[in-house]
Amino acid sequence: MGFILRVMLLLFALGLSGCLRSEGDCQESGVPPVSGSWEGVVHLGAKGSVPLTFNLNQNNDCVNGAWVTDQPEAMGGRVGALSGVLDGGGDMELRMDPAGWDACAMEVILSLRGEKLVGRMRPVECAEGVSGSLEFTRATY
Repeated sequence: MGFILRVMLLLFALGLSGCLRSEGDCQESGVPPVSGSWEGVVHLGAKGSVPLTFNLNQNNDCVNGAWVTDQPEAMGGRVGALSGVLDGGGDMELRMDPAGWDACAMEVILSLRGEKLVGRMRPVECAEGVSGSLEFTRATY
């Protein structure tokens, strides 16, 4: 798939995501900062562990960005969009949309613990998506 088509798919996924809110809907609620690059893994049980990077942007309690992996066969794609919300306690709910046409969207629930994000993910729009636990460490701000 060409680079331009991938970028267009990523932008399309960001625009359609059910968790993405308009800038005016973002609430200033004393949320902790999470913007930056987060490197980690998703543990898929018998399927092993897959490296994953989240690049997050934050506007008050609204979070969006992108994800990338070097094992697309395990994640339903190589790249995708992220969008969701963060609460004042550091708990985050994101929607993870792979850029592939036939890939399954995932719900990601994370908790901020210092410079780490930990949580879980599960499919939300299909029965055969990826489920597992996640662990990330902040790589950049």
